[in-house]
Amino acid sequence: MKMIICGPDSLRDQVTKVQKVKGLEVEAYSPQEVTLVQKTMDRDQSAKLVLVYEEPASLLALGIEQNQDLSTLEKDWLVQVQPIKNLFRANRGRVLVLSNKSFNVHMSKVISDFMGSKSDIPEELLVPYEVQSSEYSFYLLIAERYLAQNNQVQTTLLELEALSDPRFVDEAEEFDVTRVVDSLKRLQQKAANPEELIRLKNQLQNNQSELKKAQEGWNSEKKNLENQIKEVQEENDEIILELHKVQEMFEEELISQKDFEDRFTQLEQESSRDKNRIRELVAYSLGLEKIIKKQLASKTWKIMAPIRIVGRFVKRIIRRKPVYRTRLPHRPWVLTELENNR
Repeated sequence: MKMIICGPDSLRDQVTKVQKVKGLEVEAYSPQEVTLVQKTMDRDQSAKLVLVYEEPASLLALGIEQNQDLSTLEKDWLVQVQPIKNLFRANRGRVLVLSNKSFNVHMSKVISDFMGSKSDIPEELLVPYEVQSSEYSFYLLIAERYLAQNNQVQTTLLELEALSDPRFVDEAEEFDVTRVVDSLKRLQQKAANPEELIRLKNQLQNNQSELKKAQEGWNSEKKNLENQIKEVQEENDEIILELHKVQEMFEEELISQKDFEDRFTQLEQESSRDKNRIRELVAYSLGLEKIIKKQLASKTWKIMAPIRIVGRFVKRIIRRKPVYRTRLPHRPWVLTELENNR
């Protein structure tokens, strides 16, 4: 049999106790998990749901003791109980609504009567609800007076009580006025005792002095940390500036290297073109030399030698300038070297 408990986080210890009951599968959810609770109920039609709400007076009494804002606690309580009412309407016949106190008091009865599991109930589930201290009773009285002025909270609480099963609801317990009066007397005695007031005043002054010292130390430490952060930031800025400079130099070096490579490539291309031209000139010069040598070595050139001599003599008389023989010019050594390297 599955028992689903949906309630505040303060039920954690009670849920742990209920989970020890043999033959009973217990799942616990918070009021914020309404959707998950409804899905579980729809999936398992045999499961039963126990909706537990926290009494607003008890919640505010603890808030007064812990110096919390009561208006905020009021709003939070109204938000928490709204899903409980919605779940009750959606699961009539399989749901039980209880206050946190009633659940603690009647835990074993809920398991036996509502769930139908009457065996193996641990003895710790039979422990009655613990009575709070007289100070708590005093805070509870203040909380009830405070809540009496809020109609919305009162109306919501009446709606929840109307949804509750009478079998698991206690009659309103009589308020212990004696404990409240005793608590007020002790507070008055403390206020009427001059020594106690002086001690509390000295303690307050000491606490204020220690707090002031701690605050001064914290301010000093904060200032030191701010100075250190500022120095580190300045160092980081300098490092970043240097990195920028190095990056610019590196980029300039890359640009210069690229220009040098481009110029070197250009010179290589020009050198290659010049080499090709030189090869062509050498080939052309060697061809001309070969033709001229062949011409000078021919028989026709030798037979015509007297005629050339007469022609030179006539030209010398006519031009009145010396006319030299046609001879092959001296071969440059560069041409010889280039011919050998071909």
